[in-house]
Amino acid sequence: MNSRFRKSLSCILSLLIVTSMFLVSSCSILGGDTKEKDKEESKSDSDKLADIDFALFTDSVTSDSLTFNLTVENPEALDIAMDEVTFGDVDEDSYLEKTEKNTEYQDQLEEIDYDKLTEQEQIEYDVIEYDLNEALAYEDYFYYSSPFNSITGIQSNLPLIMPEYTLATKEDVDDYLLLLTDFYRYYQDLMTVEQERADRGFGASDTVLDATIASCQSFLDDEEDCFLISSFAESLEGVDGLTDEEKESYIEQNQSILDEYVFPAYQLLIDGFTDLKGQGENDGGLCNFENGKEYYELLLKTETSSDMSVDDAISYVDDAIDGYIDVITQTNTDDAFWTSYDSYSFSMGTIQENLDYCESAIAEDYPAIMDHNVTLKEVPEALQDYFSPAAYLSCKIDDPSENLIITNPSAMDGDQNVLETIAHEGYPGHMYEAIYHAEHIASYYQRTASFIGYAEGWAECAGEDVLKSAGYDEDLVNYVYAENKILNILIPARIDIGVNYEGWTYDDCIDYIEQYGLSEAYYSEYAQYCYDRAIEIPCYVMPYCFGYLQTKEIFEDATDSVDSDVTQKDIHEAYLDIGAAPFPIIEKYMDEFIENNE
Repeated sequence: MNSRFRKSLSCILSLLIVTSMFLVSSCSILGGDTKEKDKEESKSDSDKLADIDFALFTDSVTSDSLTFNLTVENPEALDIAMDEVTFGDVDEDSYLEKTEKNTEYQDQLEEIDYDKLTEQEQIEYDVIEYDLNEALAYEDYFYYSSPFNSITGIQSNLPLIMPEYTLATKEDVDDYLLLLTDFYRYYQDLMTVEQERADRGFGASDTVLDATIASCQSFLDDEEDCFLISSFAESLEGVDGLTDEEKESYIEQNQSILDEYVFPAYQLLIDGFTDLKGQGENDGGLCNFENGKEYYELLLKTETSSDMSVDDAISYVDDAIDGYIDVITQTNTDDAFWTSYDSYSFSMGTIQENLDYCESAIAEDYPAIMDHNVTLKEVPEALQDYFSPAAYLSCKIDDPSENLIITNPSAMDGDQNVLETIAHEGYPGHMYEAIYHAEHIASYYQRTASFIGYAEGWAECAGEDVLKSAGYDEDLVNYVYAENKILNILIPARIDIGVNYEGWTYDDCIDYIEQYGLSEAYYSEYAQYCYDRAIEIPCYVMPYCFGYLQTKEIFEDATDSVDSDVTQKDIHEAYLDIGAAPFPIIEKYMDEFIENNE
């Protein structure tokens, strides 16, 4: 699966269901004296909404220093600043403090006259209202999730993101080094929460702990040649005004801090997770915890960016599998087909050549975006076993001109479908969407909040669009695409529901998979993979699965309903102009678009 990297630590942690983004910022519209309240009441409804939007954005980007640096190019122009250099707080008190603050934002929102807002402001209002309601629903579930796992865990993602910290001035370098010293404190605080989770009966199984320990050990195994050494030295070359002596001094400081704080922080994690072994009381899914089914229902809605019920989700999956099986069974699979199938490669050459092809391929059906730069970077070898094939690190909110796509050589080597992967991350996928929204969406909140079902749905459809228009044999593409959808997202999604909501065991997964005619040698290993993933990262596959199914349904409905003069570019533009949002809101405004263009 392609995992989108958001532009900041708090968004990464949001995707991993950590709570650092729930910190309180001093930059808030809440509270204040009587004069300030009178001034607030005299504002227009549009201004009140803009204040709430910006305050929510500010709360997020000032929650930690990495978020702040990666999200904002020119904080002075936005009149925001960090009070200290930190990765932020992760304890339950901070989580509950943010919950209380969200309630106050909700009260502020209710004072706005919705009918006095423009349509774009009404979209913004709808999104904030929806998201606040959802955030408040998590109030009692702090201990149900963990930021650590072997695939998308913070222990892998955080060091990978650190080299992207912008170093433009000496002050940036000093802050970066100071932030490195916070690794140990930050991981120590996270481990305190992990112990509290275990004490409350939410501890991870030994299988999950072993996988997480292995990912931490992989980072330490490369200690002498750690990429945080070379990347820092390279970044110093872009800092104006540094003498050679200053560069050498900074390099020595970096090494000393890695040795004193960062590497010991990973040993701390290894020791902590080792101590937690045997304390996990649940070897199955979330439904085995008290109120686990209720938590899963909420998590499903978050990860699908929808108000989808579990029953609806099951029906969605079953219908989609049936449809793709029809595609497979109706394909003429003669000898010539199997010859092509055994050797197909959907790729235009190098990663850069695939990216260039995607950019040119979408010109007719997608609106143009501003001039921009794209940097391609490879995942450090130490993290390749614990990273997805590719990821996009989003542009800064006030400067969409610089963009980064990270690829994983070990995962991409031998990949038969490089083109779709690069389309998913680049054009017209995550990168294209981020740049378009930076140009056209005024809401700071919509541009930085995480609507992962929306994001992955758009990117999945983007990959499909490019692949199916690339001139490959249509029967082969449709067959491979159907097969991949069934095996990579649909069956895993159904098993995720089965394990986490219905209490399926490994044997139940075997029984479910058997009906699809896979060989016994394959399906036992595949069932174990799906079962383990569902336990380690509940709902991991849901943004890809249901994001794709819902996005595709919206586009197909629009295409079938609008006047013949309306182009695919018009439909894509209408969709993008709504901005990132949960699907109920997307559907509301796309329905309006259809009504106006029938």
